Amino acid sequence: MKIEIEPKDMESIAHKLMDLLKPLKSSMQREENERTEEAGQNQRVLMDVQGVAEYLGVRVSWVYDKTRKKEIPHARVGKYLRFRKSAIDDWLTQNRAAFTFDNPNSRLKEMDRKARR
Repeated sequence: MKIEIEPKDMESIAHKLMDLLKPLKSSMQREENERTEEAGQNQRVLMDVQGVAEYLGVRVSWVYDKTRKKEIPHARVGKYLRFRKSAIDDWLTQNRAAFTFDNPNSRLKEMDRKARR
């Protein structure tokens, strides 16, 4: 079975299809704009040591230790340490497997063992 469609009918179908797709296209553009805006804001966010510690859920001493060993991205602004949120997020993504938090319980057990000797 073969159907022939007149050019004016084909054009009408195309216009109706475009009208149906417009809401989807605009919502996709809105989502992309939000992602781009969020990424741009992320680039500008600077955190101090306390902020990074809270963001990562670690002790401030852990942040200082990783900074001293140059294991975490940071910058010095005069005598102050600053951390760009986007760099910390990238660092977390790249080092997910190697990223381990110090386990305070194991350190306490080791200290107890040494004290008993």
